[in-house]
Amino acid sequence: MAIREVQERLRAEGILDATLLDAHSFCWILARHPTPNRDTENFEPAEIQEFNGTLQQPPRDAKFSPSDDAEIRDMKREAENCRAAGQIAEEIALNAEIQRLRNAGRKDLAGKVHSVADRPGLGYDIKSFENDGRDRFIEVKNVSNGNRFFISEGEWRNSRERKSYWFYLVSKAGARKPQVLSVRAEQIKQIHLQPIQYIVRFK
Repeated sequence: MAIREVQERLRAEGILDATLLDAHSFCWILARHPTPNRDTENFEPAEIQEFNGTLQQPPRDAKFSPSDDAEIRDMKREAENCRAAGQIAEEIALNAEIQRLRNAGRKDLAGKVHSVADRPGLGYDIKSFENDGRDRFIEVKNVSNGNRFFISEGEWRNSRERKSYWFYLVSKAGARKPQVLSVRAEQIKQIHLQPIQYIVRFK
């Protein structure tokens, strides 16, 4: 993972608290501003905005036409980019969630917020808290490429069974100020889901 390697190199250079977001910002600066002595001080932390829009239902008369002219794509590179973007989105959401609790006067709870993204079986990415101390479960989605996101079966079941389950939608992850939109799980209904993958069992 390129971003994680950059993070490790930054730490090896003495920046022991370098995060994935720091590594991404470092790469972003090098790619767009190849000049010396630039820093990331102008990058602002994301603020969480609660979703007040409208969730769309999938089209009922969606049609499918086979295509024999699909372009060749570098699937390995796309997968690596997707993983890197996902990790950066998770870190942006984590920092924004910590700041949300600090702003609410709950620094004690902010210090307990942590990522569980390395345990996908849990069905969420961040373990946090409501302002009153109750558990908050957060699944992070990178929506920088469009107003849609994918939900796994485990995430969907968790969002139905757990109280205070949220989807944090991160956009503009490479911008100076990313955006985080929080969506309560109960806002998403079955009618908003569109099946795009099926499982076939055999024995």
